[in-house]
Amino acid sequence: ASISLAPVADGSIWVISAIYRDPLPDPIRFATAREEGFFRRVGEALKEPLEKHIDRSVDLLDTEGSVDNAERLLSGDAELAILSEGTSPTKGLGWVVALY
Repeated sequence: ASISLAPVADGSIWVISAIYRDPLPDPIRFATAREEGFFRRVGEALKEPLEKHIDRSVDLLDTEGSVDNAERLLSGDAELAILSEGTSPTKGLGWVVALY
């Protein structure tokens, strides 16, 4: 399943799903942000727990941010992404869980 993290209006971060496929690829490509960015730090914090939970390696991708991340997720160039509130395009993404 393609999954994404997205802050919403109240500032929380959401995990969202875009595309379902079986089996999950290995490695999972996680679109975050530039190396010095906040979303990159969120990705780094989630990397190890995700790897243990899904039994797959996770590669963090350097990106230009939310719009780039959404495009990569929707095009299949990433399985995970972090998006900020109001990011377009998000059609086809389903919300899974909020992270605070």
